[in-house]
Amino acid sequence: MVEAEEIEAFCERYQRSADLSQTRRNVVTRGVRLNDLLHQEFRIGSVLVRGVALCEPCSILGGLLGDDSLSLAATIKYWVGRGGLSVDVIASGEISVGDAVGVII
Repeated sequence: MVEAEEIEAFCERYQRSADLSQTRRNVVTRGVRLNDLLHQEFRIGSVLVRGVALCEPCSILGGLLGDDSLSLAATIKYWVGRGGLSVDVIASGEISVGDAVGVII
């Protein structure tokens, strides 16, 4: 998972066209602070998940987003703490575009 706002901020800062698929994350959220969901159970649509790890950037992400004007190392450094969240699926279901993300209390 990754936040749309983080992708858009990166694209704006480095004059790139905004493409929400460019980080290759499976789920892109809007209006949700994913780092706050680490170790929390929450729903995406009807799917129950648990945030298990922050997705720290790697050379694959750096290679996808870097170019001659932005080095691999600089790209990776930018994405530290912004790369999103890995989750484990606890109970399957369906996720559709526009589904809410809701924390289990």
